[in-house]
Amino acid sequence: PAPFDFSSTNRKLNSFGFTGERLEMLLLPMGIGGKEALGSMGNDAALAVLSEKPRQVNEYFKQLFAQVTNPPIDPIREEIVMSLVCPVGPEGNLLSDPNKEHCKRLNVRHPVLTLEEMETLKSKVYVDRDGKKAFSSHVIDCTFPAGSGPDGMIQALERICDEAADAIQGSIGSSGAQAVILSDRLTGPDRMALPSLIAVGAVHQHLLR
Repeated sequence: PAPFDFSSTNRKLNSFGFTGERLEMLLLPMGIGGKEALGSMGNDAALAVLSEKPRQVNEYFKQLFAQVTNPPIDPIREEIVMSLVCPVGPEGNLLSDPNKEHCKRLNVRHPVLTLEEMETLKSKVYVDRDGKKAFSSHVIDCTFPAGSGPDGMIQALERICDEAADAIQGSIGSSGAQAVILSDRLTGPDRMALPSLIAVGAVHQHLLR
């Protein structure tokens, strides 16, 4: 295998807002022990809207709630009543008669996919018994030129929304795709990634309209 490139990895971690504290206190225990790190309740950090430090977009959207569950709720210890299975693809009308169109969805056992599973989802086209395409996906680049500023970000959002609509409606290829994949793999020195929360939210609202 190729030697590990720490300089490239550090740039990517910085690009996506990973701090040393997050790596040492959250990710390192998960990588070593295979479970989340234990910590006390409470967070005395300044609210993102009032903080003088750069904050990620998702940190502006938080909800206060009781952080105690007894017993612990997770899909391992509470597998009888909880599941992480995620159906992907268009959902049929629940009030209509059951037919094969309701089955054209992909059941993902876990919301976190491996690299191999993601590559399969991007490249493989599933067909039904009649030979017609039953499930396919379309990959959309969610990066924009680093020096383009706010205008470049807005233009990228408009491009992503239009491309997603074209992919679902069938303007790209012979028939519409059942899923779109928003990818930031092209992030680098010359291209910045749109925050995933903004990209997914914009595409979701655009497709609803």
